[in-house]
Amino acid sequence: MRLRGSGKFDRDANCDHWGRGVGGYFGARLQQAGAEVHFVARGAHLAALRTNGLTVESPLGNIHLPHVNVTDNPGDIGRADMVWLSVKLWDMEAAVRSMRPLIGPDTGIISFQNGVQKDDVLRAAFGEKAVMGGVAYIATNIDRPGVIKHTGTMQRLIFRRIRWSAIAAGRSAPRRMPSAAASTRS
Repeated sequence: MRLRGSGKFDRDANCDHWGRGVGGYFGARLQQAGAEVHFVARGAHLAALRTNGLTVESPLGNIHLPHVNVTDNPGDIGRADMVWLSVKLWDMEAAVRSMRPLIGPDTGIISFQNGVQKDDVLRAAFGEKAVMGGVAYIATNIDRPGVIKHTGTMQRLIFRRIRWSAIAAGRSAPRRMPSAAASTRS
């Protein structure tokens, strides 16, 4: 997926999500809008996604995607335009190792994880150019295999390039630094 200046997405490019609650929700909304999305999952969730597709239960409207691109091996996918990482931090090391086949010279990586060290880990593994900072405002979980439960109505992503040189020099980012925000609507 390529980001345009407006923060909208190129529907013909691809994006890879580690398909848990946050990644599953936003990945489903992107696929519903026409984007090519590949999910990485494991265990019972992977089996359910392969058999029944992905369901999102949300007060903003339920969706069911009867077919999703899903694997437990990111190497099966090939190079991605954009990788959205939303695994729990304790899975970070394994996720970084397994996502290497997805990363090309122009691949962007956005982490929508909690924690202040996530971007530093990605930067060390893939370089400054690839990593964007991201925050997800949403309450989701895997309710049962293949089903993402969205509670509440908040659903917002904020992401932008990180000014690593400003951080290294001890300066904070400017308050009005351009960013992209995405909200989905059913």
